[in-house]
Amino acid sequence: MGEHIVFEQYTDMDKNIRVLAQVKAECLCHQYLNDCRVKCTNCSKYKKILDCYSQLATCDKLKCDHDADYIVGYLIRDRLQYKSIKLRTFATLLLFGTIIIFLLFICTGCLHAQTFNAFDKQSQEIWNILWRVQCKVHDCNLDGQINCIDYSLEFKKQWDKVFNPAYCEIVRNRNRDNGFNHLFVRVKSDNTCDYWIFVEPQATYGSYLMEDFWGDRYNFWKNIYGETNNWLRHYVQ
Repeated sequence: MGEHIVFEQYTDMDKNIRVLAQVKAECLCHQYLNDCRVKCTNCSKYKKILDCYSQLATCDKLKCDHDADYIVGYLIRDRLQYKSIKLRTFATLLLFGTIIIFLLFICTGCLHAQTFNAFDKQSQEIWNILWRVQCKVHDCNLDGQINCIDYSLEFKKQWDKVFNPAYCEIVRNRNRDNGFNHLFVRVKSDNTCDYWIFVEPQATYGSYLMEDFWGDRYNFWKNIYGETNNWLRHYVQ
């Protein structure tokens, strides 16, 4: 009989708090941009947020506030960028259209040549990917859960949009001695660098290094490589 594998995952309360934080961040974003068509006092979604929030314990409220503040900054930035694009006039686009197409062609060729400092273990480039993962993560493999599988798949997808896909791999760690069974990623700066950084895709603050995030539970020698493509087959947008 095959061994039953249980992956590390969030509790139902953690999932509920994350959903509440995401909805709250959406409302905060609308308030900041003043682009919501419904007043808060008349908004049924806003009332539900207040009702759910009031039932949380104090520590859960702090976590919800932290996650919402964490997400809203990226929502505002993305929407401001979208609005700035919409404000461009037709004449400007017509005048510079040829130049833009040429630059996009050049940038596409250079996109995967972008690197980060492999010796800076807390690289800002990696944190940028992690922040995008927090905003984009979902049930990537349609198993009804959001756990380390989904975070690793989403990290890989977000990484491939910015850096060379060859420099990011999904890694599995199976330690039968302590029951640790976990999925995460490893990345490096370029093909000339043999130094891999092992990243916990669920990290939101502090350190994203696997050895810092999991401590003694993580044993580097239990890592399993070469499964990236197999996991990516399960990804659903």
